[in-house]
Amino acid sequence: MMVMKTTNQHPRRDTKEFMEKSNEMIFDPNDSDLFQRFFAQNPDPKDIRVLDDAQYNQYAKFLALLREAHSYLNGARQQSKDPKMAFKIFKEAAELGCAEGQYNLGHLYANGLGTNADYALMLRYYRLAAEHKPFVKWGARIMSELGVAEAENALGNVYRDGRGVDVDYAKAFRHYTRAASWGQPEAQNNMGCFLSNGLGVAKNYQFARSWFERAAKHGLAEAQMNYAEMLEDGRGGPVDEEGALEYFQKAAKQGMPGAIEALHRMAVNGSASQPHKAAFEDLLKSSTANKDINALFFKGNMENEMRNYDEAVICWKAAADLGHLESKIVLWNLLLHRKRQNESAFLYCLEASQAGDVESQLRLTVLYATGTGCARDAAAAKKWFQRAVSRIPGESSQYMSQKEFDELLVTAERVCSFETRMSLSSKGLKWEQRLLRYMEARDVSEDDRRMIENYRHIQRLSELPDPLPVSTNIPSIIRKPDMQAVILAAERGSTVAADVAKAWMMNAEALQAWDLGNHNMAFSLFREAQKYHDVVEIHNFDMVAFIEEQSLNTTDAMFVKACHFGNNIQGSIYYVLRCIRKHPMEADFHNLLANLYGFAGRFDDSLSSAQRAYEIEARPNFLYTIATAMRMRLPAPDERRKKIKQKLYDKARLKVIEAYLKFLDHNPRDHRKVPTVLFCLASLHLTSDMSEMGKCASITKKRVLRKSDVSHVLKP
Repeated sequence: MMVMKTTNQHPRRDTKEFMEKSNEMIFDPNDSDLFQRFFAQNPDPKDIRVLDDAQYNQYAKFLALLREAHSYLNGARQQSKDPKMAFKIFKEAAELGCAEGQYNLGHLYANGLGTNADYALMLRYYRLAAEHKPFVKWGARIMSELGVAEAENALGNVYRDGRGVDVDYAKAFRHYTRAASWGQPEAQNNMGCFLSNGLGVAKNYQFARSWFERAAKHGLAEAQMNYAEMLEDGRGGPVDEEGALEYFQKAAKQGMPGAIEALHRMAVNGSASQPHKAAFEDLLKSSTANKDINALFFKGNMENEMRNYDEAVICWKAAADLGHLESKIVLWNLLLHRKRQNESAFLYCLEASQAGDVESQLRLTVLYATGTGCARDAAAAKKWFQRAVSRIPGESSQYMSQKEFDELLVTAERVCSFETRMSLSSKGLKWEQRLLRYMEARDVSEDDRRMIENYRHIQRLSELPDPLPVSTNIPSIIRKPDMQAVILAAERGSTVAADVAKAWMMNAEALQAWDLGNHNMAFSLFREAQKYHDVVEIHNFDMVAFIEEQSLNTTDAMFVKACHFGNNIQGSIYYVLRCIRKHPMEADFHNLLANLYGFAGRFDDSLSSAQRAYEIEARPNFLYTIATAMRMRLPAPDERRKKIKQKLYDKARLKVIEAYLKFLDHNPRDHRKVPTVLFCLASLHLTSDMSEMGKCASITKKRVLRKSDVSHVLKP
């Protein structure tokens, strides 16, 4: 059976990630479920090829021939793997006019299985397979012509990904439409993805939901996940929490990444009934017992969040030993920084580096250079450093420059030589601790001290918080400002500083009201403080527990809980949507939702929510969220020519510039977002045509001159 290839994590709303990859896998015609799955219901007569007895006998011979090819390709039926023999048989079937043979031959050329990869021949055989009629009839029975719908879906993927052709979403959508209408589940899922993102067709959530549903009912795990998310969010139709739970469970049982996390989110948010919560616990327990890597990874994350590090290590090790890359990454982080088990950390870091993770490769560079968890090896450090920086887009200096790397090697050699002479152990010590020991024990030269100080900022690669999957984190660490400096700035006339001071005074009053038992007053003050300064910390877990215990649904209480929700983006979005359904005219909730959508990469939704917040209450700071969402919807500079014409891009870019200028017009010059806005404006000018750059920058400069004294930043 042809099934979709599972990705490492379930895609979210970023276009590239959200589209299901559905890289074709060779299917076996003898799969017991195959004819039931592709059994045709009322196909168009023009799509049916009628077989006589002789033709059916030829069709049966093809099936027997292809069965042998699949055995060689997959090593099935006591047959050793031999891709070259499989290629030979598929080619023989293709040349005899067999659609499935042609499709599978195209797949082998696409992936270099049994032959050299060749995109031109891939396209040729996919197109030959797609020319066949999609159904065959023998006697009274109608069934799919295997390989035809699959070839149409494969051609859609080719134009979607630009494999041997230019990216063309409109052509991809046409191929998906034909395959989906013939009952091909992967194509139906891809139709849903294109419709939900507006790729090659106008965006339509209702139609997307319908196609996801069809594919989900075929049992496709990716479609079950997509359909469940639309049911949960209420996109394309009403919210259906029971239906969402049902399909999340189905996807989880197939090992779909993110499904168990979604079930846990719904259980924690209170949207799941008690039986469903119990079912989630049973599913997680059985999945981990059956060594499901996604369940093991998720269980490790849960244990890590609860500071049960030993249990987290057990779960992540089990998943890592089964080849799960994300588990290897978080595992070496935890072992190195929390458990101080340098040798084990090195081994998992090496495995993750060999799998291609750049962060791990940079860390491995440092481990080899300093002899942490391994014998010091400068040559290996150089190899991994070059491999890592070659894969980092743009300037690699934001991670580690060549100069910093060279200084690291020199310093590491001196420190290691010192430790050898003094018979000092480095076991369980961080590199920075070894550096400090070296500096304290010796009369270190100024050059050494300078190199050591320059190296310190590289420690951000190792000074990570408790390891968690990057995709689920929201920045949440906000430092209290220097209040003395804030008050002085306010006295000099800064309205921003005055607002910050007012917000933190309200924050203090809210805590005092909470301690005195005046809970409603505390909630009200916390929410009011956010209006003056939107980075005021709300770090009182007793408040959230109280809100949950009392099932409070007042606007202020729900806002406090929404701001304090934690690190799960999708869970936060789900809760804020519930808040909006309860309090639809509160601008705070819409603005918070816009920011969460931005973190999730759902920029269309972010813009819609930000504009709705500004419609309800025209707060100047909302303008930044609107402008940023508009900017993030622009195509990347190296992709825009493939997707839209330059003039259309420039038109959209000018709208973003106007949105940022509107923010500058309505906010004081010392607003904390002004430097970011100026940087974004400069970047937008740099991506314009040279003929327009001076004109646009001149307009921007005049507008900025009215607001601040930093106009030199925007010289045309």
